[in-house]
Amino acid sequence: RPVSKLLYNSDNVRWVLFSLEPGQKIDRHEVSPQVTMIVLSGKGKLIIGKNIVEAKEGYMGICESMESHGFEAKERMTILAAITPSPK
Repeated sequence: RPVSKLLYNSDNVRWVLFSLEPGQKIDRHEVSPQVTMIVLSGKGKLIIGKNIVEAKEGYMGICESMESHGFEAKERMTILAAITPSPK
């Protein structure tokens, strides 16, 4: 199961770090806030709306409000997600 760690939370932004082993994933889902995902290490797929993007270290994807998103690791992968504004 992927590991997630809340790094920071305020009314304006929530920062969450995700660590995934190969084959692990966060299923496609939608949330009201905007979500920015930055791949810190590893490789995998990011789902952004109707697009599935092959992503590696340094890639950044932005999901607008209620746009579906998720990700799946092809190799050990770390993703930093900024959720704005922070969900209530």
